[in-house]
Amino acid sequence: MKLSLQLFPLWAVISSAIAYLNPSLFTGFKSSIVPLLMFIMLTMGLTLKPADFKRVVENKKAIGLGLVLQFTIMPVTAFLLSQLFALDTHMLIGMVLVGAVAGGTASNVLCYLAKGDVALSVT
Repeated sequence: MKLSLQLFPLWAVISSAIAYLNPSLFTGFKSSIVPLLMFIMLTMGLTLKPADFKRVVENKKAIGLGLVLQFTIMPVTAFLLSQLFALDTHMLIGMVLVGAVAGGTASNVLCYLAKGDVALSVT
C-alpha cells in the first residue's frame, strides 16, 4: 500500500495520458464524479478534529501566507506559462482564473498523502 501511495504522481500522469489519448475509456465514470468527490471530502473531514481547526485559526500567519500566495503566485505563474506557450487571450484569461482558484479536493488529498497539515489545507 505504501508503495502505491508513493507512486501516486506516476499513476496520475499515466492516467492523464491515457485519458488524453483515449477519452472514451473514462466517459463512463462521469456520473460517479460527484459521489466520489463527496466521499473524498467526507473522509478528509473525518481525519480532522475540532482542535486541528482551532490550531490553524490561531496561526494567522500561515493563513495569511496561504492567501497571499494563492492570489499572487498562482495567477502570476499561470500568466507567465500562458505567455511562454503563446496562448490566445481567452485561454490566458482562463488560465489566470484557474490559477486564482483554490485547489479543492485534490490539494487536500495530496496534503494528506504527504503527511502535511490537512486542517490548514482545508481552511
